[in-house]
Amino acid sequence: MLFVNIGDGYSSGCCTGSQYFLACDDPHVYGGPVVEHPNSRAGSFVNQLAELYGAKALTFARHRTTIEEVLDSLDDTIKIIEDSGEQKIVFFGIPNLYSKIVNDEYLLLDGMDNSNIDEDEYIKLCNTREEQNLTKKISLLRHYLKEISTRVSKVILYRTTSDSIKLNRLPKNVINTDLNIVDKLRETHKPYKRGYFDTRAYSSLKKEFLKLL
Repeated sequence: MLFVNIGDGYSSGCCTGSQYFLACDDPHVYGGPVVEHPNSRAGSFVNQLAELYGAKALTFARHRTTIEEVLDSLDDTIKIIEDSGEQKIVFFGIPNLYSKIVNDEYLLLDGMDNSNIDEDEYIKLCNTREEQNLTKKISLLRHYLKEISTRVSKVILYRTTSDSIKLNRLPKNVINTDLNIVDKLRETHKPYKRGYFDTRAYSSLKKEFLKLL
């Protein structure tokens, strides 16, 4: 069995096992790729569930992933998933939808992007980001889910930094929990490092998802 972990840093277990967000940030991981630091992946609730089930975990999720990056990587994700002949369950944590691609840069527009855009223009983009019409983006998200769902046993949807999204006509094997795990964690835990939670906090989410497996 393979548990596929898609989403942002709240999905990936960011900072649970390393002070570095990404493998490429760590000078001890020479030539590290732009992926979640390997020492932090085990802290993710998805990877903890995989360990509980004796399943393998495949982590696409990483710090500051935008929804555009997820959608644009559909073909690559499908190829990697199809290369595995095992039963597959996808856990997809939907990040904030008010991100944007500007000059080929994926931007969250939360004031913390490392961007080459003129500062005044960037501030304007941040201040107006919620003026975006999300209709097309939500349609692309539905397409993404449809394509992924035909290649796996089950897709479990939840939210990280996204508001509630109305997703109609989803495939039967897509379970939309509409649960915001960040809000859920904040009810009983405090972020402990750079806005992220620790392994114990993420572990508390397991019971929310065990019943869906």
